[in-house]
Amino acid sequence: MSNTKSNLKRSLGVTDGASIIIANVIGIGIFTTPGVVAGISPGIFPFISLWIAGGLLVCIGALAYADLAHHIPKAGGEYIYLKQAFGPKWGFLSGWTSFIAGFSGAIAASSIGFAEYLLGLVPEGDELQAYSGAIHAASLLPVEPEKAIGMLLIFLVTLFHISRMNVGRYFQNALTLLNILTILALVVLGFAASPDWVFTEQRVSGTTEFSGWFLALIPVLFTYSGWNAAVYVAEEIKNPGKNMHRALLAGVGVVIVLYLLLNLLIAGTIPFHTLSESVDVINTMSAVLFGPNGMIIFSIVILTALLSSVSAMVLTGPRIYFAMSRDNLFPAAFSQVHPRKNIPYLAVCLQSVWAVILVITGTFEQLLIYTGFSIILFSCLSVLALLVLDHRESRIQLPLVKKVLYIGFVLIGLIIVVNAIYMSPGPSLAGLLLITAGLPVYYWYARAESDADEPTDHPDDE
Repeated sequence: MSNTKSNLKRSLGVTDGASIIIANVIGIGIFTTPGVVAGISPGIFPFISLWIAGGLLVCIGALAYADLAHHIPKAGGEYIYLKQAFGPKWGFLSGWTSFIAGFSGAIAASSIGFAEYLLGLVPEGDELQAYSGAIHAASLLPVEPEKAIGMLLIFLVTLFHISRMNVGRYFQNALTLLNILTILALVVLGFAASPDWVFTEQRVSGTTEFSGWFLALIPVLFTYSGWNAAVYVAEEIKNPGKNMHRALLAGVGVVIVLYLLLNLLIAGTIPFHTLSESVDVINTMSAVLFGPNGMIIFSIVILTALLSSVSAMVLTGPRIYFAMSRDNLFPAAFSQVHPRKNIPYLAVCLQSVWAVILVITGTFEQLLIYTGFSIILFSCLSVLALLVLDHRESRIQLPLVKKVLYIGFVLIGLIIVVNAIYMSPGPSLAGLLLITAGLPVYYWYARAESDADEPTDHPDDE
């Protein structure tokens, strides 16, 4: 079962790492969850404080992950950290979940979202019918226009990332910069179009209660998910001991600033009672600020964010499966690195194939709902892994302040996971079953590897 061990070259810098984080975090979530958070939050000021608190928690998590990447500068993220602290079984389950749902499902969902917003820009009537017919004709599969466009998007982004590492880097960095600029443009134009922007008493509802505030923190943290994305490419970061800290904190810092600006604009534009009932928050705000042109501005911002997010996930996810395959716990093809391009090209392609299958079948929605809590779960376990390794290995000596911060992060995260299971036992149980479904796969690979390592007895020649 042994396969040739492959390694990746260190060619990425701080900008590349920060770009990956920003693109992974800023997706469809920030454009929809403010309404959900407002619906749970007791008032406008607790609403704003939630995004600050979520940002602080993410900063603590990023600091912990930077420490992990400093001491374990290898590709794979949670898989590597859980494997070293708790054994390969736990690492495998995190990687398994990333493949079946975490990255592939998110790629499928974002691609479909991109297609829906793109089609939303096409005029209705005969032109739309002709456009849809052209997409149907161009598709080799009898699928809806949204699915055809989603599949095409995944194919094109994958092609960019397997062409050459430098091409993929520049493509991702350019998309991330465009993503930041479009959001900043929305914020600047929004404040300019609303000179009387201010929090008023009419927009304050209810009283501040800790229980409501804490419950509302759950969707906030889900919206920040992806803050740890740079560690998946830790093996390709130059001077990871120094640059990983810079990349993680820079990427997270940019996201926090953008999120706060957006939510301040939202809260100052939409009355709080309306905000708490709105799902399509940015669209609602754009319509208020910019009138009929609001939908166009909103769609451009969304399309940019989704394209950047798909690109980042196509790039980072395969590094997890690459690490698993290199340890002989995943098919050998996933650890194949192109000799000239320095890319785990088969892992990139196979992840995209699975994402396309999810697009065709439409099962990505269920997978993401069922496994949503696993994002926080495996993040908490990874930070806990750092504390375990610090206790076990003398080479890792964390300052007391960091230990306290990391313990707090783990406790808050585990409370959120338990609360999610308690509040939604059905989807959570389905998610746990999907995660544990990876155990038979793990045992099969572990047994095959064990059999391969056993010495073969040869009779002596007579």
